[in-house]
Amino acid sequence: GKEAAKAQEQAALNGGAIRDKQARIAAELPQLREHVRRGRFADAVAMGNRLLGQGDTTGNQLVTIQRELGTAYVALGSDTMAVAAFAQALVQQPDLELDTARTSPKVLAQFQVARQQFQKERDAAAQREAQRSPEPLVGSDTPAPTPAAPPAAP
Repeated sequence: GKEAAKAQEQAALNGGAIRDKQARIAAELPQLREHVRRGRFADAVAMGNRLLGQGDTTGNQLVTIQRELGTAYVALGSDTMAVAAFAQALVQQPDLELDTARTSPKVLAQFQVARQQFQKERDAAAQREAQRSPEPLVGSDTPAPTPAAPPAAP
């Protein structure tokens, strides 16, 4: 009784703390975007990594942060880090697209590398899963045999 109520109260407090943290992160995202937009890429990387380090980001926040990090890393010449950031965004949102009209061709190229790697890894995981699945029962796709007619009365 009392322990369950206390556990529920603690869970509500934890949920409130997480929501508060997510609200603080959300409030900082415009500044992260502004760092990237104004070419302050080192500041963007520092801020993006700090926000990720806080934990408890929402899925949308994670995608936004990783997308901005990927862009900043390309600008700083760290293509490997850019691809890793874009790949993390794609894990969270596989249908993610970048605005081709407003995104640098260099950034788009690294995003495509990340998309290809992500697709390759997803296909490999699906193949491993298919190999791990149990073999279907022999004849499982055929209808069950109909019972024999009862023996005729003598």
